[in-house]
Amino acid sequence: AEATRQLENTMRVLQSRQQPAGGFGYWDGRDAGQGYDFLTVYITHFLTEAREAGFPMNSEMLDAAKNRLIAMVQLPVATRREATLRAAAIYVLTRNGIVTTNHVLSLRDTLKSKFKEEEWTTDLTGAYLAATYVLLQQKEEGEKLMAAHRRPRTKDLPERTFYDETPLAEHAQSLMLECRHFPARADKIGYEQLRPVIDPLSRGEFHTLSAAWS
Repeated sequence: AEATRQLENTMRVLQSRQQPAGGFGYWDGRDAGQGYDFLTVYITHFLTEAREAGFPMNSEMLDAAKNRLIAMVQLPVATRREATLRAAAIYVLTRNGIVTTNHVLSLRDTLKSKFKEEEWTTDLTGAYLAATYVLLQQKEEGEKLMAAHRRPRTKDLPERTFYDETPLAEHAQSLMLECRHFPARADKIGYEQLRPVIDPLSRGEFHTLSAAWS
């Protein structure tokens, strides 16, 4: 009951911050991001998790958010951050039953032409694409990509520019995707794989977003 009450309050806040095109702003719909927009990807992911957990869902809000992601995944990619946001948006759309095969192929072509494979496979772009392959019933390709992504996960990551790209947030998302979509791999997870999440939490080195992912 308490979870339902909190979620209802959250839904009211989100509804007041959604613009007609489906994106979300930090304070109201007028400051919703254009182009690649982390906040809208994050909120749509949250709404998807809440719906799958059986909580009441404002279907109009979720449908509008999905439409914003559909527009987002058709934008050109210029940076690795944009590639990661596009991969995450494709993953969320796939979780919502949308066939995203063409978007995956398009992103892979872009990654091949613009970035070194060892760069994008080891950041969250590789993790979200790997999970998407599993959802699209291409398990072998997903397993291959997740293995390449998780190999360096016990090492420290550099700090990045944006608040949503802290090492803890990245490690936690990577671990989340592995546990949800690769149960055989998750069965073998030990302390070294958990350490990049556990250690900063134990030291109090987190903010609200990285704590939420964790």
